[in-house]
Parts: sequence; structure tokens; C-alpha cells
Amino acid sequence: MLYSKIIFCFCCFAIGCLHAEMPAPTPIVKDSISTQMDVLDLVKMVFKKKSGGLFSRKKNPNGPFITALPYPGYSIATGVAGVLPINISFYTGKKNRDELSFFNSNFQYTQYNQVITTSLSNLYFYHDKFRLVGDFRYYNFPTVTYGLGSQTLLTNADKINYSQIRVYETLLYEVAQNINIGLGYHFDYHWHIIDESATEGKTTDLQKIWLLQKYHLIGFVA
Repeated sequence: MLYSKIIFCFCCFAIGCLHAEMPAPTPIVKDSISTQMDVLDLVKMVFKKKSGGLFSRKKNPNGPFITALPYPGYSIATGVAGVLPINISFYTGKKNRDELSFFNSNFQYTQYNQVITTSLSNLYFYHDKFRLVGDFRYYNFPTVTYGLGSQTLLTNADKINYSQIRVYETLLYEVAQNINIGLGYHFDYHWHIIDESATEGKTTDLQKIWLLQKYHLIGFVA
């Protein structure tokens, strides 16, 4: 009988410990863009300014919602760069807000006078049945190459320059969950391809293998 009481007390103690360690259920909170806060909302709270204007989320629940934050950047190929990313998101449906469409753009101007512009887009239509995916890029990219192979020297520095524009667009249709079919158009155009070291009278690796000053690529994808 004593053993039975001991076992019973031990079981009660174990159940109590398990219950104490179980996390409390998290209440379900319905979230919406109109109830979210960002840095701009915090600034308005501090200075006691009323929300409003063209891009107010309460007045414009469908968007556009614009975010921009410039910052300095650095890489070996670009040196110091000024970077300006801009994100523009919005709902394409007026009543039934489904997936959020967006343009995600990035603009850079670098220490070496390089211009780098990229813009990726993802747009939803007809209750997410259709989706338009885009990739736009523009480069004006003076840089230095050191020739071909793994045993090139710093003295082989070759100054080159080129410009490029890219336009990729793909239209997708959702035939089933996570299954899409579609058709896309790809366009790449390179021009103003200059081997500056070759124009100075030097013989370079690029001069040996590349003679075109411009070319383009066009194709369809499915």
C-alpha cells in the first residue's frame, strides 16, 4: 500500500512539471498593413504628427507602400558606392487583397564612375492566377581585367568599358497549386565595348578573342 501511494505521488508530481513547462497558447492576432508600424509611424508619434498624405496606409490600404533607405557600399570591383534601394509594393485587387505585388529597385553610382541599375518586379493579377515576373538592368561599367588564366600579373591590367541593358519578362499562369505554366521574353544588349588599353597600342587578351563593339541576344522561354 505504501508503494502504491509513493507511485501515485510521483505521477502527480511528473504531470505537474510537464504542465508547468508547456508554453501558453499564443493568441491568434489578425494582422493587416493598416495596423502595422514602421519608423515613419514612430517619428510621427514622437513629434505628435497626424498620419496622412498620399501614402498613408489607413487612407490607402491597397498601397502603394514605398520604402527607400540610401546607404554607402563597397566592393573590390566598384570601390566606394552610393546605394539607393527603393521598394514599392501594392495590392492589385481593390476588394480581395491577395498576394502583394512589388517593384524592388536598386541604384548605384560608384567611385569608378560606374552606373548600376536593377529593378525586379513581381505582379499578381486576377486573384493570383496570373503573375508577371520582370528583371530590368542597366550597366555602364568601366573596370579593369587582368587577362585569361590563373597566372596573370598585376602588370597585365587592362582597362575596359561597356554598357548593357537587360529586359526579361515572364507571364505565368497557375494551373494548380504551386504549378505554373508561362511564356517569357529575354532581351540583352551590350554596346560601347571598348578595350581602352588596346586603343593605347597595347596587345591584350581581350583584343585577341573579342572584336565586337556591340551585340544583342533575344530569345523566348517557356
